[in-house]
Amino acid sequence: MEASLQKTTSILLGLGSILFLIAAFLPYSRVFIESDPEKKLSIINSMPNLWNVGHVLFGSGAMLTAVALGLFSYGNRDLPGTTWAFAGVALILTGAVLWNWHVAERIIHPESFARGTHTPYLFLIYSIFTQIGLVFMGILLLNTVLPNWAGWMFISGGAVLFLLMLLFRDMPPFVYYMIMIVVSVVMHLNVK
Repeated sequence: MEASLQKTTSILLGLGSILFLIAAFLPYSRVFIESDPEKKLSIINSMPNLWNVGHVLFGSGAMLTAVALGLFSYGNRDLPGTTWAFAGVALILTGAVLWNWHVAERIIHPESFARGTHTPYLFLIYSIFTQIGLVFMGILLLNTVLPNWAGWMFISGGAVLFLLMLLFRDMPPFVYYMIMIVVSVVMHLNVK
């Protein structure tokens, strides 16, 4: 992979991950562990502008990381595993579009989010697509000049997070972006 493209990719992947992680840990984030719909709505209504800004960050972070992974796959298109990576990017990008639909609904109708009546399965499909996409991207990472543990982190991380989601029936999506930010740093440090 060309050094300038790898550097750009690492910056975009890191920036997208940071945007998502900022959104995940803003003060309203306690709403995600609250079970009472009225308390959820009260939290959202106490900081509506922050709620909206945070969800724009959620959506843009997911899209930016998908684009970065697409650039990484394209830059390594001559390596074994690229077909898997392109499939992974397609899944992650489709998941990011569904995630953006989901966060748009949260902005437009926060009461539907609080009551759990927004469009069903968007979050679930986004999560599954992202987890599988991470596994597929990991296959390409194993064939690059990056340390093998980065590829294994994507593969095992995607698989373990899928199993944990089945077990607990939920998965906070910020964990995907914690994995991606680590790989963005590794990419950046390995620019030749």
